Amino acid sequence: IRDLVDGEVAMPALLPTQNGYLWFKTETGEIWRMLEWLPGQTYVKAQSLEMCQSAGRLVGRFHKALHEKEHDFFHRRLGVHDTKAHLETLEQALAQHTGHPSYAAVQEMAGPVCAGLEKLEDLNEFPERICHGDLKISNLLFNDQEAVALIDLDTLAPMPLAHEMGDALRSWCNPKNEDSADASFSLPHFEAALRGYCEATPGLFQSEELLSIVCGLETISLELTVRFLADALNESYFGWDKNAYASASEHNLERARGQWAFARSVGKQRDEALKVLKELIA
Repeated sequence: IRDLVDGEVAMPALLPTQNGYLWFKTETGEIWRMLEWLPGQTYVKAQSLEMCQSAGRLVGRFHKALHEKEHDFFHRRLGVHDTKAHLETLEQALAQHTGHPSYAAVQEMAGPVCAGLEKLEDLNEFPERICHGDLKISNLLFNDQEAVALIDLDTLAPMPLAHEMGDALRSWCNPKNEDSADASFSLPHFEAALRGYCEATPGLFQSEELLSIVCGLETISLELTVRFLADALNESYFGWDKNAYASASEHNLERARGQWAFARSVGKQRDEALKVLKELIA
């Protein structure tokens, strides 16, 4: 991928061992890799509109460098945005864990969340692009407010642009902490991020594909809500903060509330977000 972007975006190189391998296997079977260190600072949430605009510009340069290039991926996280599969997982969790302490809370949220998700556009009809796959704000390195590099590259894969940017903006446009139950969508952060992105990708995508980003933002938030709700019952996938929560279920239920609050905030401002994006495209 570093060769494909041809120096347009800084990313850490995978460093070989003394024997020339790209990984090291311990006696107990653990696989370790070492990446090049890059200068910069990470943040768990966007600190300013300037930071969002710079992040959008960096990711735009990344997408432009990879646009319409070919690459055979050795590993892909299949199903990560398979909405139907996530809904089925939640349905199964509700059927299997009727005695769980969080069952009533999960059941109460599940109905409207699933209904909202099923009403949204099918984003898989759009073309797949080579994407980073996990562009939360903490996977970008910054020098003050300027985005200078991308890290955490193990999720790179082809996917619709709306999934990529929807997941990015879900992180960049939430002024609260990611686990906060009162998360909300900031339209000014959205405008700043997409302004930077459009500056870096003029004429690269059709307007319909760019406009699908708004649906992607709502889709990813609701999809994550579904996944957190399922794991509030299954307690088998997402990690949790043992210092702040009594159980994995409690933590994931709080995460679900946060993503649902964010998705509803996006829904209330959907028309305004589309208007902003149309003006930026124009």
